[in-house]
Amino acid sequence: RQYFVTGRLSQDIFSDNCRFVDPTNDVTGLGRYVTALGLLFDPQLSRVALRSIAVTGPSTIEADYSAGGYLRATYFPWRPKVAP
Repeated sequence: RQYFVTGRLSQDIFSDNCRFVDPTNDVTGLGRYVTALGLLFDPQLSRVALRSIAVTGPSTIEADYSAGGYLRATYFPWRPKVAP
């Protein structure tokens, strides 16, 4: 579903106070995370590839993925590309 580049994810499966950690972010709160995702990548020019996913604890899911594409021109007018 490419949620990492679109900001659209199945919100009903997450707690409102969930925590998302990746190499560049550590965000607590579902609303804050969805907002942050929607601001970063241009979804028409970006993609995510899921490499693996595992339930590693009673409230923890870990995923390995690669993301790449272009950042939104609204915030980055020089259109930087993020390599996967």
